[in-house]
Amino acid sequence: DFGSTDDGTPYFAMEYVDGHPIDVFCSQNSYGCDDRLALFQKVCSAVSSAHRGLVVHRDLKPSNILVTSDGTPKLLDFGISKILSDSGEQDQTATVTRLGAMTPSYASPEQLNGESVTTATDIYSLGVILFELLSGHRPFEDKEKDLNRILRAVAEDEPPPPSSKADSGEIAEKRVPISSSRDRADEARTLANPLRADTGREDLREKTPRSALRPQEIRGDLDRIVLKSLQKEPERR
Repeated sequence: DFGSTDDGTPYFAMEYVDGHPIDVFCSQNSYGCDDRLALFQKVCSAVSSAHRGLVVHRDLKPSNILVTSDGTPKLLDFGISKILSDSGEQDQTATVTRLGAMTPSYASPEQLNGESVTTATDIYSLGVILFELLSGHRPFEDKEKDLNRILRAVAEDEPPPPSSKADSGEIAEKRVPISSSRDRADEARTLANPLRADTGREDLREKTPRSALRPQEIRGDLDRIVLKSLQKEPERR
């Protein structure tokens, strides 16, 4: 629905998604390798559908991918998405995304450098998400507390293979307790507020212990697939 309030303030009402960020969902349900990959494939299908419609999301991250209780992922926050022209060319007047409208840990090198974005930009972000789902860490996690260091690392440093970061040895057995009705009500109010929604989802992620696969489950094809998607040059992803 859409319209204006009595005082003239415009509003746009979207579907309410009752779910959890994809990494939280995988940890809560003790998902193994096959389950995580199957869920991630559904996310890739959704992103591919957007790309076929000439839409680039530009801010893909776990808190923008909520998974419902039946295992259906929902992509959120297309607010900074970019529409490509029918010819595949981009509007050169809007190729730069403000740093405040992206998440450096998941942003591609071209985004951080203020260069043109393409569908390959989303592929990079998907690579970071898959890296995190497999290993429980992000490629340059140790540099994230310093903005200059993380920007430099994304632009210049070669990411390690996810298997080298998977140090938990096994899927975490501890599950996060189901939220109380009051917690869920608070969460619903947070997600319903566009100014607090992303903050609320990130808070939930911070409170949930991360789980990882065994390094031997990741070595080989999965390492290569992730590193391919994290290439610095968009055309190589």
